[in-house]
Amino acid sequence: MLLEPRKRPHQQRSAATVDAILEAAAHILERKGLDALTTNAVAELAGVSIGSLYQYFPGKA
Repeated sequence: MLLEPRKRPHQQRSAATVDAILEAAAHILERKGLDALTTNAVAELAGVSIGSLYQYFPGKA
């Protein structure tokens, strides 16, 4: 099943936010595993609000 993002970034700052979210998620998965992967943990590590994360991604999947 292919999941589509809620919206795609159009500005450079938005693209940087999405990149930070993806990098944070990858970091958590690599270091701590799937059980530690939560949207709150990703947002915190990426340095973005949970609302910003949900602007681009519907959930942790």
